[in-house]
Amino acid sequence: MKINRIDHLAIAVDDIEAALPFFTEVLGLEVTQTDVEEAQGVVVAFMPLGESEIELIEPVDGDSGVARYLARRGPGMHHLCLEVDDMDAALEHLRAHEVRLIDDQPYIGTGGRRIVFIHPKAAHGVLVELYEKLPGDREQIRLPGLMGGEELRQRLDDLRQTLSLRGAELAERRRRLVERGRQAAAGTRGFIEGLRRGGNGDEAVRSELDVESSRDITDSGT
Repeated sequence: MKINRIDHLAIAVDDIEAALPFFTEVLGLEVTQTDVEEAQGVVVAFMPLGESEIELIEPVDGDSGVARYLARRGPGMHHLCLEVDDMDAALEHLRAHEVRLIDDQPYIGTGGRRIVFIHPKAAHGVLVELYEKLPGDREQIRLPGLMGGEELRQRLDDLRQTLSLRGAELAERRRRLVERGRQAAAGTRGFIEGLRRGGNGDEAVRSELDVESSRDITDSGT
């Protein structure tokens, strides 16, 4: 496994806009990219620094890992990201050394890169991210500053809203699945109780079929 470089250092913050003045006004860095990490429930802002970047990450989903991290530890260093040429070779190497991973398989992160995380317990308390280099990655790092204060503020608000809407949609889907599961379980219990009460199994079956039929009609009308 070959490590090319440190890609970025990630810092967890409660509010990117509130944290940025230190990095932009005091340290003189520029934000060149913002994005949403839907799988992690966060919005992110990147600031190039030499061959690497500093990434600020703000949770939008209150149940996300980053939100739990902030609740336990407060703002601070979240993870170290290392660039590799070949993710499959890297994973094979790590598994051969019995390194504990958070992700069994890579997932697609910012910019279409394949990403995995190494568990902190395997890395002396440090959460380590590996990402697979894509053609042109180095050139993209040196983009000039893209956004002024108001433009950045609007961009972050748009990303937060997008992520919140997606989270609400997923929550509604989960609610519907849970409700259908409860209805199915109640129907099964009613059927079994009908059989237990003795002898009216056919009537119980017909009753359950009627209930399921009415549900299908109701669902098709929504």
